[in-house]
Amino acid sequence: RKSPSKEKCSGGGEKELKHDAWKPLSIALIAVVIVLAGFTTYFYGRALESEARYEELVAKLGEVSYKVDLLINFGNGTLRWYNDTYVPIGFSLFDLTVKVTDGEVGYTKGKFGIFVDSIYDVGKQPKKNYFWMWWRFDPEQRKWVLGEVGADQYILSAGEVLAWYYQDTSKFPNLEPPR
Repeated sequence: RKSPSKEKCSGGGEKELKHDAWKPLSIALIAVVIVLAGFTTYFYGRALESEARYEELVAKLGEVSYKVDLLINFGNGTLRWYNDTYVPIGFSLFDLTVKVTDGEVGYTKGKFGIFVDSIYDVGKQPKKNYFWMWWRFDPEQRKWVLGEVGADQYILSAGEVLAWYYQDTSKFPNLEPPR
């Protein structure tokens, strides 16, 4: 064992410097760093595995479902987009609407299908000539097209962009498309 160094103090005496006191502390800190590096490596690996499993699940989900976008325009300047919403193959626009609104849809069933009366209570107190109309965006024409059938009869396709618009229908069929 080395003898401690001696240093002269201002008072004339000698003071021992204990270099050996830092060794255990240094070793402990190095051990902590090594353990933390191990944990970091482990959890990083787990994160990469989780990401790979997630990507695999999304790919499988794409085999049995579609992603669609839905706009709800409340006719008062309020817009709500539901983008990249997964729906099962065979879902109708009405099913999608019920899904994204958590069932906050009022409707009437008639011989031509379902007629949406209200979404999130908008339309429960109807304004004269205002109704919920549905639209789909036609990418070939690059414009909105008014829905041709009842919302429960329109079966969704992958990547579609659809809209509900609470609007004044007094000028039908010359209606303003969603914005």
